[in-house]
Amino acid sequence: MDAMFLKLLNMSITASWLALAVITLRFLLKKAPKSLTVLMWVLVAVRLVCPFSFESVLSLIPNTEPVPPSIVYTDEVTPGTAEILSHVGNNPVDYPLGIDRQSGSLIINEITASDGDAVNPLLLITTVASIVWAVGVVAMLLYTLVSFLRVRKSVSEAAHYKDNIYLCDSITTPFILGLLRPKIYLPSDINEQDVKYVIAHENAHLRRLDHVWKPFGFAILTVYWFNPLMWLSYVLFCRDIELACDERVIKNLGADTKKPYSNALINCSAPKRTVAACPLAFGETGVKTRIKSVLHYKKPTVWMIAVCLILGIAVAVCFLTNPKTALNSNVSPELDAAVSEAILNENASKLWSGECPTEGHVILGADETDTKAVVYAIEEFNSFGFYSGYFVDVGGHRVPAVFRFNKADGKYVLDRIDYAEDGSENASSIKKLFPKEYQKRALSPEVSDNESLWNQCVGQAEKYLKKIGRQAEVKNYSEVLLSEPLSKFGISDEVVNKMVELGLPYNSDVSSFESIENGIRYVYRTSYLSHSGNVLYTKEQYGTNTLVEAITVSGKTGEILSRFAGCFLDAQVVSVKSDGILVEPLEHSVEKEHGNIFVSTAAIKETPDLYKGLYVRVLYDGMFSGGVNAEIRNVYSICLYADIKP
Repeated sequence: MDAMFLKLLNMSITASWLALAVITLRFLLKKAPKSLTVLMWVLVAVRLVCPFSFESVLSLIPNTEPVPPSIVYTDEVTPGTAEILSHVGNNPVDYPLGIDRQSGSLIINEITASDGDAVNPLLLITTVASIVWAVGVVAMLLYTLVSFLRVRKSVSEAAHYKDNIYLCDSITTPFILGLLRPKIYLPSDINEQDVKYVIAHENAHLRRLDHVWKPFGFAILTVYWFNPLMWLSYVLFCRDIELACDERVIKNLGADTKKPYSNALINCSAPKRTVAACPLAFGETGVKTRIKSVLHYKKPTVWMIAVCLILGIAVAVCFLTNPKTALNSNVSPELDAAVSEAILNENASKLWSGECPTEGHVILGADETDTKAVVYAIEEFNSFGFYSGYFVDVGGHRVPAVFRFNKADGKYVLDRIDYAEDGSENASSIKKLFPKEYQKRALSPEVSDNESLWNQCVGQAEKYLKKIGRQAEVKNYSEVLLSEPLSKFGISDEVVNKMVELGLPYNSDVSSFESIENGIRYVYRTSYLSHSGNVLYTKEQYGTNTLVEAITVSGKTGEILSRFAGCFLDAQVVSVKSDGILVEPLEHSVEKEHGNIFVSTAAIKETPDLYKGLYVRVLYDGMFSGGVNAEIRNVYSICLYADIKP
């Protein structure tokens, strides 16, 4: 819900610029046809509803993401550094083995969790704000429902007058109610000379579908209730649809109806109401302003309509579009491709984790002669890998760089890449490497630059997933935060350090990752065993039931307790009891000499009935002391093992 709220907050801020532009034009073009003003409010609605937009160099929107989602998480890699990232993992309480009830094969359940240590304090504020927003939306919906039911009740005994028009004793002003089959309701005591004008006005509403647009506008307001400018926009929108209908009636009935129509407005005016989605009432909105507008109405001139249309189109182009994303259009496609190749080749020799190298670059400028080319750019390199079910950037950097090429036979051959220095020398080295006109963006890339760099890398990562036939969400590591520190489970930092000193190729927090070795994909998992307080490292062949390695490390001392042998036994379930199951080790098992072994219900993931008569694999982190009544030490999971034969 936090991500949704931040998305809506950014859309609200972006749409506010358009709303301010419409309000300004509305004030400046007082003599413009009100129907055109209503169309401008439609632009605001589109900006609020549509989550994407076209890009334009004419866009006046300062920023499409004024509140970036990344503010609630840890910062990205510092520009100028090459850091391997490992802030990912899962949240198993026990080693997540289970049963696929359809195929009977072993499955691994991956559970995503957040890393509390990596969360920015703003996350709490965002979470509270999103909850308040959700409560406000619910309150608005309840208000709408109650208002609608009250109005429906007030007209429940209305008498049919003619066509879709009804007379009602309990209302004081005419209005329209209903979406699919709208009806016009008139007060029973309405002045007969006003009926003609009221019906003309309400029918104008129906022809313009205002009985649909007003509730739709209120629905948008319900979502963006937290933005005061949206409330003002909705109020002005309601006034403008009334003014537009007034103009249409006067235009159709003639100028000589201005006075009697104004009298009808006065006679049918209603007390000021709170903002509502329904009904669409005749005399509830800005009656004084509407009367002045009616009395001073003149048919708009052609030039006035032309000016309004031109300004409306200008507003749409400038505020309905997003600012142009930084593109590399200032160089030839061949030179742009050479930059991409240079970035990938430069980083190929570095020991990045992950399996999918990607690059992105924004070219700030270039100098080119017949024999040489110099490209000034911001470079991004990201290596993506599978971590706990997500495909995330597990290593990379974003740095300003100068690419120097030699040109030979129409091809660009890389001479060298000059990078800005890190730390305190960063700014001064950028000033030495980059011309003055590019230094500002090299020091502080624009939002559009960062978006372009990331999107280029994501696009390449998605193509890689499609190529290998995998489905996974491509995420920034800071968006998912999949690891959990072992300290959360009561394991001291001293013990964790001892585990690290073992030099095992596993993460030092509760997490999982995939690695391709000799063409075979393996899944490395670090799991916390809640029943024993120990840590389990497992290496499994991806997509199979093959357990390649299982290492149990003491959560108290950091020492290895068992390593593969003795970590599991293959057996057949011989009986099922209320508190567990009795298994008989298979003939080839070393544990066969101990006799049948009892496994308590607390040690298994599913109900015991699932295992009756089946062959199973029992995983544990210690040796059995043997015997039917023997105490079983540290049994933590049991699963079907379909390949076992008696």
